[in-house]
Amino acid sequence: VSEASALRLIAATQPEVVLLDLHLAPGNGLDVLRQMRREGSTAHVLVVTAHDGDALRLRCIAEGADGYFDKHGDPERLLERLNQLADLLDAAPVAAAMPHPAARRRWIPAR
Repeated sequence: VSEASALRLIAATQPEVVLLDLHLAPGNGLDVLRQMRREGSTAHVLVVTAHDGDALRLRCIAEGADGYFDKHGDPERLLERLNQLADLLDAAPVAAAMPHPAARRRWIPAR
């Protein structure tokens, strides 16, 4: 997904929660986050990235992210945060679908 298509999709759907990767091609998730906040989006934004580091984490939080998660970390931590948001927003809980090690980064809403 590109930065431009992410911004179009967010503008068109007005989601309550955005799971945002910092690496977009072309573009950058941090720029998406900045633009969302400039446009007044109140969506909860959870940033996921393969680049763990305090400086980047603090930068994302300063730009308006509600959470920051390392892709190589524990997916249960992200699922826990998503379920907290689901409770807050009175939405369906989130469950992980991990049938194969290659699919460990796929999270699917429970129905």
